[in-house]
Amino acid sequence: MRAVRRAGTAATLALAGALLAGCGGGVAPAPPPAPTVAPPVAPAAEPDAVACQRHGPASESVRRVAGAIQAGPVLPAGVALFLIGPREAYTMQGVRDVELAAAMAEVVAAIDELDARGKALLPAGGDAANDKVQLDATRVVAALDAVERACATR
Repeated sequence: MRAVRRAGTAATLALAGALLAGCGGGVAPAPPPAPTVAPPVAPAAEPDAVACQRHGPASESVRRVAGAIQAGPVLPAGVALFLIGPREAYTMQGVRDVELAAAMAEVVAAIDELDARGKALLPAGGDAANDKVQLDATRVVAALDAVERACATR
């Protein structure tokens, strides 16, 4: 079962990398995988614990996209597509720990900045789904690290 999951994960990662990099040989790309959605959590759970639980899978997705961004020019539409689901995990209301809430807000701001910067870097008349731009994922990675530190102290 694990081997099947690993193979599926590898295929998903390869597809994500290809879509972000804009690779295509004239063949229509396969539809992208569904954005990562935070796992369901019991409603009675403490909000900070829920936020940290959601961080794990969301962080993995954001780090994969950040790796593709750092590797070279990417399609802004691909960045937006792959970060919309993970971004949602960091918009949770009711987090009590001030450091955790601030770190989560920074992840959202960093993702929004990547999206805006990707659009701003397009040439006049450019197309976010066809024209690659070079972005910097340093801010979003630092924000993820801050959430990890805040969750580690819990």
